[in-house]
Amino acid sequence: MLDSIGVWYKLVNNRDDFASEFHSGKYNLYLIAGENCELHPLIQDQIIEMVNLGDGLVVTTRGTQHMHRFEEVFSVKFKGHIPANKIKYVAFLESPISHPDTLSISAKVVKFEVINSTLAAKFNAGIPAAIVNEYGDGKAVFFGFDMIDISSKNVWTGLVPVQKGVGQGVSLASEIVGEASQPRYSILPRAWS
Repeated sequence: MLDSIGVWYKLVNNRDDFASEFHSGKYNLYLIAGENCELHPLIQDQIIEMVNLGDGLVVTTRGTQHMHRFEEVFSVKFKGHIPANKIKYVAFLESPISHPDTLSISAKVVKFEVINSTLAAKFNAGIPAAIVNEYGDGKAVFFGFDMIDISSKNVWTGLVPVQKGVGQGVSLASEIVGEASQPRYSILPRAWS
């Protein structure tokens, strides 16, 4: 999926590998996907500082038990979960990372309150589903559902590349880290145990 949009990345499977790759200095965009991705609090603080300095952070998850340190970066307040039987669809809005589109979904999702971030998608009944936020010199994106789990419809096509204006393609990655600073790599931790 990321190969098709030209994003270089490294997939890691545990906290230690993530920390090692993070400290290598090769990365400026961090993608955390899955429900059980617990990062050490020190690493979380370092990611927050790197976003403040201009890096990008994308989290797509249906579990927030280990994400509360990121609330300030996303400008949200996590409020728990909404069971799968209450969610029917995600409606993407016109935003810096998306254009209007609707995606059917039936999965446990994150319930959160938007503080000062830009709403990018809503679940049915107007419940926030995704946001984008500027934090210091960087940007952070939070999806309150696991987009990788629901990839039966390629949800990424609604986000990357996002067509803005005539002939101007803007990818999610370049929107997060800026056109002049194309992402060097992304780190994708996945469901650590």
